[in-house]
Amino acid sequence: MAYRAHQTNKKNGVTYVYDVVSVWHKELGQARNKQVCVGKLDPATGEFVPSKRLNPQQAAVRDPVVTASAQVVGPAVVLDEFSKRTGLEKMLKSCFPDTHRQILAMANYLAIEGGALSHCEFWAKSHEPDLAASLTSQRINEILSSIGTDPEFPEICNEELFK
Repeated sequence: MAYRAHQTNKKNGVTYVYDVVSVWHKELGQARNKQVCVGKLDPATGEFVPSKRLNPQQAAVRDPVVTASAQVVGPAVVLDEFSKRTGLEKMLKSCFPDTHRQILAMANYLAIEGGALSHCEFWAKSHEPDLAASLTSQRINEILSSIGTDPEFPEICNEELFK
């Protein structure tokens, strides 16, 4: 298990930052910690300063401020094209002008994952990051409760939407 440790040098007051990894020592039959100094904390600001002996790419990776994110786009591209060709996107936009993007994202979640919509919020963070904040469980409940069974609904969605 890897973690980050801070140790302060009592002589100069500098706080050093170490990456610590637990390893199993076969001969002793015990766990040992392997520590690698990755930098220090700036005494004035408290910011992490990477060690000079690390190359710039490795220092950037070890910096806790730097984060990486990935977005899964494959299934969404296919489903978005499908919704455009079938007219689903146009129909949702005309029937639900404020929430059509969230409804389409929920439909994509159900088509890709097939799980409960309560998990859609976490799925959206990697698949629909621009909608992730608006797809909380409470917001999903509000959107679903706003969709009613209006008897005039079939008249709204006529053939003109699919042209």
